[in-house]
Amino acid sequence: MHYPIAIEPGSAQAAWGVVVPDLPGYFSAGDTLEEALLNTEVAIIG
Repeated sequence: MHYPIAIEPGSAQAAWGVVVPDLPGYFSAGDTLEEALLNTEVAIIG
């Protein structure tokens, strides 16, 4: 199943953030975009 996501760009001081609107209250983050997306995928599957 696919879910839309919203991505908050990271910076030198802040991690990348990912919100999944179809999963209320869910937020994931990572030091890189790839890490944030992987963390999101793992959480959705789990």
